[in-house]
Amino acid sequence: MLLAELAEKTRIDIYPHVLDAWADAEIPISDGLVAQGDVMFIPMRLAVENGVDEPVTWEPVTKETSLVEGVHAHVLVAGPGDCRISRQVTDSEALTVAVLDVARPVHVLHAEHGAVALAPGKWAVRRTREQADMIRMVED
Repeated sequence: MLLAELAEKTRIDIYPHVLDAWADAEIPISDGLVAQGDVMFIPMRLAVENGVDEPVTWEPVTKETSLVEGVHAHVLVAGPGDCRISRQVTDSEALTVAVLDVARPVHVLHAEHGAVALAPGKWAVRRTREQADMIRMVED
């Protein structure tokens, strides 16, 4: 799918300069570690090795769902049967906000960063943090 097609389909606002630059770009389907601004999508097999527990409760995703709120939301675009989500996540670093169980490729849209597509499998959705004078969450 092209970024322009996804933006049109969802009616989610993408910054004009991002859309102008990437409108005709095919959104590749990722099956490995991928970043979208302040959020990382980590294959669950890697996340488990790094202190994220496998969730036991799941909810179906039937419409666009905000994964991370901030200055701009990271919005999961999935239809019925494409994906389920758990926000009941135990993480030794308290950075994981959700785990996705993707049955068919799904997209995540962001106003500044465009879109990423996730391949089938389980994904930890993890915030990033930075350390300057103090440790703090990154928000974009």
